[in-house]
Amino acid sequence: MSHDRAMVSSRQWGLLFVGWLLAVVSTVGSLFFSEVMDYVPCVLCWYQRIPMYALAVILGIALVTQDVNVVKYAQPLALIGVALAAFHCLLYLGYVPKGIQPCSQDIPCS
Repeated sequence: MSHDRAMVSSRQWGLLFVGWLLAVVSTVGSLFFSEVMDYVPCVLCWYQRIPMYALAVILGIALVTQDVNVVKYAQPLALIGVALAAFHCLLYLGYVPKGIQPCSQDIPCS
């Protein structure tokens, strides 16, 4: 183990753990609703899931290896997820014009 990895503070590890836990709970929750509860996710929901699923794996590996430098890989994925979620909220609230809505009548976002 390198000197840098040995110096990971408990605060850094705790933040990494919380990030991983949020990603895993989000992943399991989304799979539960689509696979167990039979809610069909809209296209935008699938796009939101992609970064979250990747974060669950990447942050899990970073936890095991105690690699706090994972932020340079995880942060862009998290920001993409936040941007998609913000757009999804605007869509749900009715601020997105019908012409650019990615959802159909068969599988609505709201």
